[in-house]
Amino acid sequence: MAALPVSHLKLLIVIEDFQVGGAQIFAVRLANALADHHDVHVYNNRPTIYDARLRKLIGKKVHIVGSIHPVLLYLFWIIEKPFRPFSRVRKKFATLLSQFQMNRLSEIVSSQGITVVNSHMFFGDVFARELKKRSPSLNFVISMHGCYENKFANLGALMLEHAKENLEHADAVVVAAEKNKFIFNKFTLSHLPRLTKIYYGYQGESRGVGVESATFNFGIVSRAIPDKGWEEAIQAFLKIEQEHPDARLVLVGASPWQASLRSRYHHPKISFAGHAENPEALVRSFSVGLLPTYFKGESLPNSVIEYLAAGKPVIATNMGEIEKMMDADGQRAGILLELRNGRPDVDELAEAMRMLIMNVDETSRLAALAPVAFKKFSMDVCCHQYLQIFSRS
Repeated sequence: MAALPVSHLKLLIVIEDFQVGGAQIFAVRLANALADHHDVHVYNNRPTIYDARLRKLIGKKVHIVGSIHPVLLYLFWIIEKPFRPFSRVRKKFATLLSQFQMNRLSEIVSSQGITVVNSHMFFGDVFARELKKRSPSLNFVISMHGCYENKFANLGALMLEHAKENLEHADAVVVAAEKNKFIFNKFTLSHLPRLTKIYYGYQGESRGVGVESATFNFGIVSRAIPDKGWEEAIQAFLKIEQEHPDARLVLVGASPWQASLRSRYHHPKISFAGHAENPEALVRSFSVGLLPTYFKGESLPNSVIEYLAAGKPVIATNMGEIEKMMDADGQRAGILLELRNGRPDVDELAEAMRMLIMNVDETSRLAALAPVAFKKFSMDVCCHQYLQIFSRS
């Protein structure tokens, strides 16, 4: 990443947990990019939720702080899981854990001279807010990814109060999509943070890759959860595969849901690739990237960015910012589907897949538009915009 005209910063990035999800992956990518020129620390707010696959994505220049002794971590896990029915014990222990974490992190902020805290996801925001209360001089910046929308319908009174407090204590809020701004209409705030929209940055190389394979590969890379539309993609593929013997479907992601689908859909042309350490290599093998998502918190899915970066046309539903993501100077680098009764229509998805198989010229045209659409996801631009916010007091 090119040097950026902002003075050296000492930054703490608080992530709600270390699961492999879109918000967490972007937070790690941002930390890695900024660490080339700034002092970046990353903190896992929920140490009992830890996926080593996310840890592997964190670069060597990034400092991981607040790690807990394995014995304590095991004790926290016991309280978090088997003791879940015992709410009073669990709540008391959770309070002690939070106090322990806060005391330790406050010491790190002070000793390391950290001036900015940037939080990702709801409970990361709650923790960072309390850190801001202890150290009012911190520049507290919330990055929203859609979790407020996803949680809002089920938030109780306490969670609503947390959401309001988060916003009132933030110096700035960064949204990834227009829909994230809805939360500001839910409260009358005593303090309005600065509000900025910044697209995710991605350092994958933009390339114009045509369809040059003996097979026509449709693929999905996403969290393997029902709302990402995996089963709808499988059902659509099964409608077209007999008339198009060269078609294949590849699904990349691991979860119990993926295992359930694999047990129910045995087919020689459907590949369940599981978790991939290097999903970019698999994306390059796709002819078309799919994301028939109906996930309520969908904002700016990384999978669409990765498809575009690899020069792949996209078939996706009109969720969050996907329509704008696919925009290529007034044209569209793929096919956009509307939801029907809250779900992707399997027949419409199958027809879009069929059309791209049969019309190679159109597929190649859309592939050529993908790198144009990808330009808006420059990591240099993303970092520059974030640094402008981080450097403001």
